Amino acid sequence: MFNTVLFDLDGTLVNLDIEFFLHRYVEALAPRFHHLVPPKVFVRELFRWSQAMVENEDPDLTNLEVFWRGFPAAVGVKRDVLEPIFNDFYAHDFPRLQPPGAKNPAARRLIENLLEKGYTVVIATNPIFPRMAILERLRWTDCADFPYAYITCGEEMHFCKPNLAFFHEVLAKIGRRPAECLMVGNDMEEDMIAQKLGFFTAFVTDLPIDRGEARLNPDWRGRLAELAEVFATDGETSLFCPRVGRP
Repeated sequence: MFNTVLFDLDGTLVNLDIEFFLHRYVEALAPRFHHLVPPKVFVRELFRWSQAMVENEDPDLTNLEVFWRGFPAAVGVKRDVLEPIFNDFYAHDFPRLQPPGAKNPAARRLIENLLEKGYTVVIATNPIFPRMAILERLRWTDCADFPYAYITCGEEMHFCKPNLAFFHEVLAKIGRRPAECLMVGNDMEEDMIAQKLGFFTAFVTDLPIDRGEARLNPDWRGRLAELAEVFATDGETSLFCPRVGRP
């Protein structure tokens, strides 16, 4: 049976439509650089080098190193000019992007229960953002203060979901095998793909993303509040026990 639970963040623990959020994020970020880079160029290259992070296969480069190796040259401004502006944005403007209803009351209840039962808990969000932005989004759902075993972030991770190397890297950092882990997420292609490595999987349907490409069958599916109830009533053994024999 698993002893570790990994959580996706956006759309799973936080009630956040990621496409809508990214639109607001870019709208707030781009004006910070208008004196340095034409807005259309800034947005185009921001997405281009964010995608480069997702596609990175170089284990020697963290995701943010990939970004900073390409983005400054693409916009014609040095990193030592750009980076302080990004950091100031995350410190002062990013918290204002919290949308109404971002907090999912079930999130804190579920994580508290897991920790009380002795489970190891990991935040396994796609590590495109820096750590400070990920911690801020955890605050939006009142879950920033827990003793997580690990939080994936752009400064430390070298791969992104759905690359299976992302899950291998997390496993190495926390010292676990796939069969010891449950991956909880709302994206069929990016989160439930962990099943291919032998993870247990739980598909959260509050804000589901399913492009119809993965053709996976999660071990459990339902709303986050329902999953919280499963763990509150010790129901995880009966629900996930049939898959204990997986490699």
